[in-house]
Amino acid sequence: MIPYSPNLRRARPRAARAAGFIRRARLAVVFVGALCAAGSGFAEPVRVLTFNILSSYLGADKAGVEETPRVKRWEKRAPLVIEVMRDHPDGSGPYDFIGTQETSIDRRRAEADQTRRLADAMQGYGSLYEPCTGPALRRFSLSNMIFWRKDRWELDDGDHGTFWLSSTPDIPGSSDWNADGQPESKRCVTYGLFHETGPKGRTGRRVYFYNTHLYVFSEASREKSAALIMERIANRRDKRAAVLLTGDMNARQWSAPVRHFRGETVTLAGRTRAAPFALRDTYAAAHPGQSGLVAGTRASPPLFADKIDYIFASDDFITAGAGRIETHHGDLWPSDHYPYETVLEFAGDKK
Repeated sequence: MIPYSPNLRRARPRAARAAGFIRRARLAVVFVGALCAAGSGFAEPVRVLTFNILSSYLGADKAGVEETPRVKRWEKRAPLVIEVMRDHPDGSGPYDFIGTQETSIDRRRAEADQTRRLADAMQGYGSLYEPCTGPALRRFSLSNMIFWRKDRWELDDGDHGTFWLSSTPDIPGSSDWNADGQPESKRCVTYGLFHETGPKGRTGRRVYFYNTHLYVFSEASREKSAALIMERIANRRDKRAAVLLTGDMNARQWSAPVRHFRGETVTLAGRTRAAPFALRDTYAAAHPGQSGLVAGTRASPPLFADKIDYIFASDDFITAGAGRIETHHGDLWPSDHYPYETVLEFAGDKK
């Protein structure tokens, strides 16, 4: 059992607490409305969380686990990360799907293996991930974990896996777009097709969930990665299934990769590319005209001022709400990234 203290209180400004209450109230209305409509064939909303939890690894030439001047070590942050994911204190929860990025696999130090701790903590959820270094993992790798509610969703046995963000995406551990070759530089996409289930079995609703983390130190790598991801989504096996894409894209909303995810024709790595598919930025859909920048970052939360974490959805969904989760306990923050959540409604009964 993961240690968890229900007596810890969220230390947030009064305005932030009020905004969180209003958001929860609105999302509760969406939830109750959907339940009332369940007899008419409408589905329960789909709740999604994306969360870069910050790796527990510093690097081969350094000792200990990751700690920045603003964010504490993993063993201190872990209960708070789990609180956000499992107990959704600022959100709508329980989440149907969760994508975590920068999630450490550590074969030598069990206390630093984030994948193991999260999988153990998330009771009632299935988990799916692959080491970004490939299956021949000796010591350390990052991963992009997918969690799903097992009481509602069933993973398709023949349609899930991982591909690598490189010129040879089907070769595990390949990373020629990221030149330094370090294990923390290898990037991949984990995905799965999920079938909604109910009392009478599968409902016919299907969702592909893709989760990734684009490379921070190379714009060309991010641009090539965006093109590859959209090609793979466009060529998915089940063309009628809805699509969700979560990730730390290390790119702002006006960047070429993010615009490409939204379906725009852009120049990527020196080549003009028409997007083969279009996704919606759910945060932007819920907050039109907002940049996603965090106001007052210097004086308040010790996190990134620019929004670089996204939940994208296909037009099979309507965005009912989206928000940034600001849970923290005093000066203890769960990560150096804000978690983001969204609540989606099915646009129709596509079976």
